[in-house]
Amino acid sequence: MDMTRTTIALLPVMAVVMLTLGGCAHKQAPRHFPSGTISHVVLITLDDPAGTEELIADSDRMLGTIPSVVDYTCGIHHETGRDTVRSDYTVALIVTFDSDQGYSDYLVHPDHIELVKKWKPQATNLTIYDFMDD
Repeated sequence: MDMTRTTIALLPVMAVVMLTLGGCAHKQAPRHFPSGTISHVVLITLDDPAGTEELIADSDRMLGTIPSVVDYTCGIHHETGRDTVRSDYTVALIVTFDSDQGYSDYLVHPDHIELVKKWKPQATNLTIYDFMDD
């Protein structure tokens, strides 16, 4: 088979590969948790922002591994230039549970208690929002 015939024969395969790779470039749809999922949002303002990296590392190590946690994320403010977006905190975290029992288990888990014991005294402000996805 000559080069032209080979190229023509491979066109359908190349089209499928291009469509598949092109599909990877699209954003994924947002995750949707089942109804009844509880999100625990915590905004922490530290007395000394120098502790930010350590707080994030401790939170990552201690909270994300608690068995009743179904999702966890933690980080710092992301500047978007929008004056309606609050930036008056040092670290934010969101911990998600699939039930009230899971949330209750988290609150008394030794890792959560240890984290609160270590970092709450170092915070000038602690704002907590809990909401349920109905």
